[in-house]
Amino acid sequence: MKTSSLKKSLAILNFSLFTFFLLLTCCISSLSLFGCGGGSSNNGPQASDSSKDTPGSPKDTLEGKSTWKMTFGGSGEDVAKSVVQTSDDGYIVAGYSDSFGAGYLDLYIVKLTKGGQEEWKKNFGGSGFEEARSIQQTSDGGYIVAGYTSSFGIAGSSDIYIVKFDNNGYERWGKTFGGNSDEVANSIWQTSDGGYVIAGYVENESYDADWYIIKLDKNGSEEWHKTFGGNYYDEAKAIQQTSDGGYIIAGYLGKGEWDVDGCLVKLDEKGNKKWDITFGGSGFDAANAVQQTHDGRYIVAGCIEIEITPPGNTNFYIAMVNDNGTISWGKNFGGDSYEEAYAIRQTSDDGYIVAGCTDSFGQGRDFYLVKLNRSGDKIWDTTVGGDSDEEAYSIQQTSDGGYIVAGYTDSFGQGGSNFYLVKLNENGGL
Repeated sequence: MKTSSLKKSLAILNFSLFTFFLLLTCCISSLSLFGCGGGSSNNGPQASDSSKDTPGSPKDTLEGKSTWKMTFGGSGEDVAKSVVQTSDDGYIVAGYSDSFGAGYLDLYIVKLTKGGQEEWKKNFGGSGFEEARSIQQTSDGGYIVAGYTSSFGIAGSSDIYIVKFDNNGYERWGKTFGGNSDEVANSIWQTSDGGYVIAGYVENESYDADWYIIKLDKNGSEEWHKTFGGNYYDEAKAIQQTSDGGYIIAGYLGKGEWDVDGCLVKLDEKGNKKWDITFGGSGFDAANAVQQTHDGRYIVAGCIEIEITPPGNTNFYIAMVNDNGTISWGKNFGGDSYEEAYAIRQTSDDGYIVAGCTDSFGQGRDFYLVKLNRSGDKIWDTTVGGDSDEEAYSIQQTSDGGYIVAGYTDSFGQGGSNFYLVKLNENGGL
């Protein structure tokens, strides 16, 4: 009896050990399959893309969060300028296309699912040129788009073009604003009263330009407008309503040939200037994006010139501006060639995500994304692209903690340029 019991116990023990080692081997294989081994350090940005990994199919990460990249367009030039996550966890993208529509360029709007699949697309325009540069989802679930048109409005010039459409992409109304010269809207924001505020530029009689700010009511009728500028080419690039009911605007002011400064202007609720600041030296320096932060200050992104000769070598420039218009800190990021930041957003950890382009890293010109902590120190950076050129114009942190990025690609898709939408995880990976 004792011998039989011992044999039975040994058999059970051997079976248990065999099962344990079998499960351990499976776990190790699974970790290797999903790339959960040790990492390696790298002083430069990690490329999140390769010429072998073409856009088209969403995939799930180990955490179950979707990452993907998609192209949209035809045989011509199709460029995405603005993207936002929508209330259904999908995305709405706006830009322009000369592949589709009636004219040389048309507004091109694409609605995507959470996984990057197309739900619908729309073109708006006439026989001339139309371009969308900014889009927002509105409080009624629809969308508001800002850009310019040469098909409508005053003949012989470009006018600001604002289109309101419902959640299925059907136009509710369209408005133009401008005179005999050219006017362009770069940014639009829905205000707390249900109306809208627009920032862009208007050319003057000497073919220079001034900042052009327009306040609309909820039906698109003008309430007031303001211009700001000097004797050279000045352009407002981004606007947001602030917590005090006023507005913060980012852009640049010209000082001479190849000499512009980044500029930030604070307005009250009636459009009267409260303060302004400039940054830069001799060369090309610009503020392309601004957002009010959780503590009431302002985070600004653009570029600052690092080489005077030849012109055009710039780095990302990120500045924190206090609520009285003084600069708390400013930092630049990049290499020895050209980088420019076009978008910045505060993230859920009180840091910041920045998007633009680089000629210093990656292949050709690539998307360049930089994640900063709350003090402006770099946590990580990455490039996304192929053998040709890519530029990122818009970025937002998504509800799953990752990021959605929009711009164009010359490496993937068909035609000259295509909409390029990239969904990254929280670490900037695909």
